Amino acid sequence: MYSLQRLKWQLIALRILSITFYPSVKISAAEDYLIVRVVDASFPPLMGVDEKRNYTLFGFTVDYQIENPTQSWITIDFVCAPYPFPRLKTNLVNKTLEVYQAFSVEWVMGQHTFRPGIKKETYNFYFEIWYHLNKSLPLGRYELWFDYTNCSTCPVPVVTEKLIIDVSETTIIYFFEYNNDTRVVSPTQTIEVADFEIPFYVFSLLFLVRAYLKRKRRNRAFKD
Repeated sequence: MYSLQRLKWQLIALRILSITFYPSVKISAAEDYLIVRVVDASFPPLMGVDEKRNYTLFGFTVDYQIENPTQSWITIDFVCAPYPFPRLKTNLVNKTLEVYQAFSVEWVMGQHTFRPGIKKETYNFYFEIWYHLNKSLPLGRYELWFDYTNCSTCPVPVVTEKLIIDVSETTIIYFFEYNNDTRVVSPTQTIEVADFEIPFYVFSLLFLVRAYLKRKRRNRAFKD
């Protein structure tokens, strides 16, 4: 029963997330565009271990900015929230682990207009790592960013500037693309993290969905 329920969540998430990959955005001087940049993130991450279901959930408080560097007003259309949409890409050393992004979707529709200038936002970024029961992030690379996909559409190009987290056996490093800043947030992997409860249940209009972001290792299909 649990496996069927989990599969149902995955199918719902994949349908919502029909992820589209875009080539590098090239902007001309006279063209309208938006910039969405990650400028800071908390450390250490919040975490919660579910031993019964065999996964650990990590949470980061991420500060980001939406900049309209032009003189035009730019209006986006949205059919749900959050917008811009949180995105995650991982490349872990242990290929047997599976990563799912956890987020709440609010079913709202409308338009939002960005005037010239910068808008500052904060977002609680969560993801689950299955088959991992440990208080430290697994070794590997994590890329976090926001864009106008899935819940919204933007009529102009969007430049995204990511936070890249590199986790090695000895250090955890944040790299911010917007200013090329490299920050060693932990000189060692022996860190203590705070326990927390997922706050999603308090929002009756929000639905927790899971996006499958990491495919199973390449040869799993051959072993089944």
